[in-house]
Amino acid sequence: MKVERPWRERLRGKLPALSVRWRLTLWYLMILSLVMLVFGGLIYETQATSIRSQLNDDLRRQSDQIAASFDPTTQQFDRGGAETEPATPKAVDAEEEAKLATAKSNGIFPETTTIVSTTPKVLGPGVVAVLLGVTQQVLIRYGDLTDADLKRLSSEVVVIAPPHAGNSSFTDTLSVPHGTSTQTEQYRFYTTPILAKDTLFGTLVVGVPDRAPAQLRRLLLTLLLATPITLLLATAGGYWLAARAMRPVRAISNVARTIGETDLSRRLNLANRDELGELAGTFDRMLDRLEGAFQRQRQFTSDASHELRTPLTIVQLELEHALAGGALSPDVARALKTIQSENVYMSRLVNDLLTLARADSGRAVIGREPLDLSDLALAVVERLAAFAREKEIVLRVGDLPDVEVVGDPFYLTQMLNNIIENAIRYTSGQGHSVSIEAGARSAGGIPQGWVRVSDDGPGVAAEHLPHLFERFYRVDQSRQRVAGDTGQPVEASGSGLGLSIVKWVATTHGGDVRVTSTPGHGTTVEVWLPLAGEDGHEGLNSTAATVLTRHKHNSEGSYVRPIS
Repeated sequence: MKVERPWRERLRGKLPALSVRWRLTLWYLMILSLVMLVFGGLIYETQATSIRSQLNDDLRRQSDQIAASFDPTTQQFDRGGAETEPATPKAVDAEEEAKLATAKSNGIFPETTTIVSTTPKVLGPGVVAVLLGVTQQVLIRYGDLTDADLKRLSSEVVVIAPPHAGNSSFTDTLSVPHGTSTQTEQYRFYTTPILAKDTLFGTLVVGVPDRAPAQLRRLLLTLLLATPITLLLATAGGYWLAARAMRPVRAISNVARTIGETDLSRRLNLANRDELGELAGTFDRMLDRLEGAFQRQRQFTSDASHELRTPLTIVQLELEHALAGGALSPDVARALKTIQSENVYMSRLVNDLLTLARADSGRAVIGREPLDLSDLALAVVERLAAFAREKEIVLRVGDLPDVEVVGDPFYLTQMLNNIIENAIRYTSGQGHSVSIEAGARSAGGIPQGWVRVSDDGPGVAAEHLPHLFERFYRVDQSRQRVAGDTGQPVEASGSGLGLSIVKWVATTHGGDVRVTSTPGHGTTVEVWLPLAGEDGHEGLNSTAATVLTRHKHNSEGSYVRPIS
């Protein structure tokens, strides 16, 4: 039954992995966006309330001033201070008479309507004012108001007699002339009751152009333009702050990356007095404990290996002496040979442990002298010829040109010996030959000398290849050492330290080792080292010029053969 993963896990699997800096920046951007959204909304609403409140205050002030100038006896407003105020209302021309007649015929104005062409001093430009009677007839009007606007305004105003008469406000659209054209404009109106001896005489309606929508649109546009710019700058600043905050973490990562299993001496030593500084201090104290534990382990391994070499050597000598006497029974002789085989295995294991312990502690002394890598390989082949004959493996020697390197002959010989002996040991019973070749090349502009050992054995599965250089790692954990006629485990298939030593020797000499294998078709181990000479070029040129292809092999009948 297929289990459906939650949508968050599916989404997380599709999204690319983000660094901590980017995650902090994105969280900061999200929070800042939310804050700016709320802050922008509050600003917009506050400004809208403030603009409308100020407009209402201006309307109220003008309405109060006009209402205060009303004279109940003349039933007129005081228009004193007008720039063009005549002593008496000016005569109405023919066009205005026609308009007035039309208005009266439409029932807009009663017979008592007064059309005033001058404007009170308190009224500003664009301001309109209308005085409505108790029956909502237009008594007095100021400003550019069309008949349709007057009729609509008179129908919208609710006239309420005392004691409930009061102020109110509303908005409406008026047709305002602009030159030769007429445009609609939003107006804000304010109503004020006009009282004469506590009796409602009429309702004053004062209107001014409502600039609030235009101001709010400009404010909204400003917020919409400023918000992305602010978020962009905040993102850059947030990323810089996150990078600065994560700098100690990068320092910890860099130091941790340089710390190897053989070098625990590096420390962070951060001076920060914050959480990251506390983390770095904890990390340093952990490294102190680990380094002490590793040093004790290395010292124990080195001391134990060194101390075991002497008794193992004495056991080997005593066994050889006992077996040389010839007066032993077959059972005793077979038991002593088994002990001797185990002692050889133990001696080799102790020597390998001592080599690695010295390597880990840095006490291994590596010699530096010119050497011919082909000569070292040939010497190892001749030394293992008898072992190959015993295993019925043919050692095939290919081209062995002069490949001059600089290194320690003891460790380089041990490295080649481990590689070739492993090839012979694991090819026995399933393969027939092991090939050894050497040469020179240039890889990435770097001159290199190489030795390649190939066999036709069972090969190694791909999952084991990354672990071959780990200590005590064996491909076949169940492989035993079986003697031919006794059935007792006496012959070692390997301790799992040989390739670890090979890797250490190669890297110590500035080179590397690579293993390729195909199950059922064999394994190839290739070691490369930098050539001798300044920057290695002298050694490479010498090798390329001589083009020596010596077949260094033993006499006919040996298990060492040249590759034909």
